[in-house]
Amino acid sequence: MYSHYLRAALISFVSLVTLFPVSAAADQLIMKNGDVITGEVSKIDEDKIHIKPSYADEYAIDLAEVDSIEAEKLFEVELEDGRSMEGQFAGATDGEQTLIVDEAPMSVGISELAKATDPAAEVVIDPWDGSGELGFVNTTGNTETVALNMKLNFVRTGKRWRHRFTGTAMNTSEDGIKDNERYTVEVQSDRKLSDISWLFGALRWDADKFGSYDPQISLTAGYGHQLMQSDRHELKGEIGAGYRRLTETDSNLESSEAIARFLLDDWWQIFPSTKWTNRLLVETGSSNTFTQFNTAIAVSMTDRFAVKLGFEVRNNTDIPPGDSEHTDTITTANLVYNF
Repeated sequence: MYSHYLRAALISFVSLVTLFPVSAAADQLIMKNGDVITGEVSKIDEDKIHIKPSYADEYAIDLAEVDSIEAEKLFEVELEDGRSMEGQFAGATDGEQTLIVDEAPMSVGISELAKATDPAAEVVIDPWDGSGELGFVNTTGNTETVALNMKLNFVRTGKRWRHRFTGTAMNTSEDGIKDNERYTVEVQSDRKLSDISWLFGALRWDADKFGSYDPQISLTAGYGHQLMQSDRHELKGEIGAGYRRLTETDSNLESSEAIARFLLDDWWQIFPSTKWTNRLLVETGSSNTFTQFNTAIAVSMTDRFAVKLGFEVRNNTDIPPGDSEHTDTITTANLVYNF
């Protein structure tokens, strides 16, 4: 009889636990004056810690007033000396804040905490950034010339990832006869390792209807690093390797090979309204080395519009029989819209 009641009580208890699960422990700030603030810690930034109690909106507290922090979720933590790690805040030990990093305790002073962010909360830094360019020339009279070139550039930057897309189109004709037609697409994704380094994967498609190869397609992966950075100048480099397929324009013969990829990309803010950009791309394999260098000066007219004068050099070291030029150059004058 008693076992029947005991069994019924046990079933009732299990049912209650199932229906009303115990809530997860909240984060806690142990203050130097002895107070305890309970809620959800969101970040540490600019010497303040942000917490959202269940009874109020999120607010910031001076970090100097905090004795220790307890929070179970994983944070990306940056210290004043530049070190960064992923860890959990686990209260105080011997007067210092304890961080659990790779399942091992690490002691730091509260004043050493420069920044802490929740990776799940900060997904996108800049949703979309980019620019569009358009250049057009039309002459009539003894010679009729039409020239059109366009460029689109998009960048999406997240906490851990950066995605880029660039597309260009150029078309020229004289007296109704087309003499130049080229389209390019570059897509790249970067996995950030730190603020100054990343791993990348890149796809380049280059269709030059009047060039030696139509198209060139390359798929590469490698490592990138911020070589220089200031308010007025930025220089970055990338090195990688991958695969390239070439199709000869006239014969349609295809070949493929392993390649190495090198990139240098920089910009200079010469004056508040004038920016100088340079980009050098080299893809080299056993049958051909492709080099492309772009330089441009952009002068801003407004926050959105600019005028841009550009120059491009493209070179293939090995070209199919019958082609006479290894190098092509292009000079452009475009109207730019930044968005």
